[in-house]
Amino acid sequence: MSVLLIRDSQTNAKELKSKNVPFYYALCGKIPEGITEAYVSGGGKNATFHLTIDLVEKYANQENCIINACGKPDYVAKVTKVEYKDSGIPASRFSINGKQIDTIEGINIVEFMDKERHEAERKEIKEEKVSKKQETKVQENEDSLRNRVVLWRDVSKKVKQLIEIGKCMYAVDFEVSPGIKEGYISTDKKKATTRVLIEKVEPYSESGDIIKKKEKNLKTILHISSVHVLDKPVMSSDFIFAGGPLTSIETNYEAEISRIEITKKQEYSSQVNPDVLELVERERKKGITLPVDVAQRLIEIRNKVDASEFQILLDRVEQEINKRKIDPFEAVGIIAAQSIGEPGTQMTMRTFHYAGVKDVDVTLGLPRIIEIVDARRTPSTPSMNIYLTSEYERSEEVVNRVMREIENTTIIDVCEISTDIMEMTVTVIPRKDLLERRKVSYDDIMRVIQAQKGITIINTEGGNIEIKPSSDSYRKLYSLQESLKNLTIKGFPGIKRAVAIREDDGTYKIQTQGSNLRQVLEIEEIDSTRTTTNDIIEIANVLGIEAARNAILNEIKETLHEQSLEVDERHLMVVADMMTFEGTVRAVGRQGISGKKSSVLARAAFEITTKHLMRAGIVGETDELTGVAENIIVGQPVTLGTGAINLVYKGMGSGKTAKRDESEHMERTGE
Repeated sequence: MSVLLIRDSQTNAKELKSKNVPFYYALCGKIPEGITEAYVSGGGKNATFHLTIDLVEKYANQENCIINACGKPDYVAKVTKVEYKDSGIPASRFSINGKQIDTIEGINIVEFMDKERHEAERKEIKEEKVSKKQETKVQENEDSLRNRVVLWRDVSKKVKQLIEIGKCMYAVDFEVSPGIKEGYISTDKKKATTRVLIEKVEPYSESGDIIKKKEKNLKTILHISSVHVLDKPVMSSDFIFAGGPLTSIETNYEAEISRIEITKKQEYSSQVNPDVLELVERERKKGITLPVDVAQRLIEIRNKVDASEFQILLDRVEQEINKRKIDPFEAVGIIAAQSIGEPGTQMTMRTFHYAGVKDVDVTLGLPRIIEIVDARRTPSTPSMNIYLTSEYERSEEVVNRVMREIENTTIIDVCEISTDIMEMTVTVIPRKDLLERRKVSYDDIMRVIQAQKGITIINTEGGNIEIKPSSDSYRKLYSLQESLKNLTIKGFPGIKRAVAIREDDGTYKIQTQGSNLRQVLEIEEIDSTRTTTNDIIEIANVLGIEAARNAILNEIKETLHEQSLEVDERHLMVVADMMTFEGTVRAVGRQGISGKKSSVLARAAFEITTKHLMRAGIVGETDELTGVAENIIVGQPVTLGTGAINLVYKGMGSGKTAKRDESEHMERTGE
């Protein structure tokens, strides 16, 4: 049996996964009659989508249509069913004219190498899907009940009564689903302050031991096993009701509340070579803290040299570690600031640098250092270095395809836009040279324009697209003109330009103007372990705070190195740690670290003195004088270095006391 084998972009593959059937799938070339099945690959290695095709007809700008990335479409297939399998069917399972294929490219009529195996697998997949569907339904019901709670608003008097009594039966004036085990009570509209555990839910019936929420219209009895006053109230927005967060707690709700499950992480030591751990422990007994990565390299060297040579090397490592130890109570912050600030005076003010190619600018020098420590939400020149996996990094064809897929192309990039205020129309004029350069077709432009609401396409003669807004007003006309300019035709938002750079070893990397880390990492051909962006806030949002900490360290280090300035990494680590240790990326300034100091005098000494002192006086803040700046202000020694140690001298006294003290001293010491 012949089937259609299709290669498409990752963007279209995602759309196939989420698209509701039926829909049209536009393809290049002629589709033979009798084809009822198609397999689609988003990466070229495996076909992960199986489509059931009901009808094939000529392409005519059909609505609800996905257009294949091959170019200008000729035919459309009506898709009635989409099946997705994560592992997919490898390319080697297909053949063209009896010849096995290695990769999935273009659109081809193929056959399976082993038809019987394919039929058996299809049957097995169907049975597995039915079984999985049943299991999922059961699991969803269990998860739904586990996460669902009952939330209601009550009067303070009743809540106090419940807290005092604890275990009781409480009659309420609303229905509660059986199986709910947890409840939250609010006395205002904003937050829940009390949590109850529910043993059982049953319909209301008269009983002498029941506490009643109201006197009339009672419907349900909650068997409450315990009542807890929450240390931290749960805000209304933390409860999900009808698909969205609650804005206020007005009556009663069966809502969902997100829960965090904490599991113990595997100990790091279990993954480390025992010889490495033994060396680290041996050095620890000597008072030397040997980093694990240094110990690993030493073990590798130990296997290549004799014992005496290894001991000489180990002694040298110990000397270097001891030399670099910081003294107790040393002012590491001041030393780090001085060590970074002094070389900083030698940095250039050169803002832009051509990063290997003329098309991509990046900020370097002092402006880049300022951007990093200010924790700017968006860098002035966001950029990404995108690496491909070893399988694709030497393929120029794959690199070009990935570039076309990620590069964001808008209407203004390939067209001119003309506005006629007399006729109240906007005309989009495609430019052939720009269309060819960006690999965009006229149909692509038509597709995105037709998808817009509130407009009418009144003329497409001569290749120009004349559009009229829904109502004749200058405001609507201007709004239409501006929205068309930024209308995305293809690519990822944020990435304006992508350029391929060939390295000395023959591999390629892609450098971009703009950044969209989250979507780029989802591309199959991308090596996610090496791909980076210079947008630190984006790294924190996508990969977490530890990744952001490493990014700050690497970005400052590379910026200094580019200017031929060397600063000890530990000074940079102090800055990176201070910016991220609270779990968010904070600026080194009054909006971040300096403005959040616990000392009133330290904040006042940094900036806006009157404001800080006035606020501290109003709220009655206390300054413990534990830092440097505040102690200098009041004229007493700082708690650093020798100032951090309190020495008490007790004299020997005089007369009999002195003699007694002296004799006691001699007895103690034997002198």
